[in-house]
Amino acid sequence: MVGHHRVGGVHLCAAWAQVVGIGAGLLAALGGFPLAVVSTLEVGRFSMFAPSPLLSVALVVILMLPTTRQLLADWVSGKEQIQIVTRPAHAIH
Repeated sequence: MVGHHRVGGVHLCAAWAQVVGIGAGLLAALGGFPLAVVSTLEVGRFSMFAPSPLLSVALVVILMLPTTRQLLADWVSGKEQIQIVTRPAHAIH
């Protein structure tokens, strides 16, 4: 299957996951910013509702970047394997 990847018995499609991520990020930002502003004005201090829409905007920006799209496409097609480089603790400065 082109564009599909099997993870833990579940088939994922990169395009579908990207659209859902962008949609969820936009909805969280659109609903979260007004809630954060109202909550901050009512309480008179930083609202704990503020980080969610900020992180949602970051998610949307990251998912919209062309390099992220290419990375997802390469990962799904199996072209690029992620390599983890480890170093001993004494080698870290």
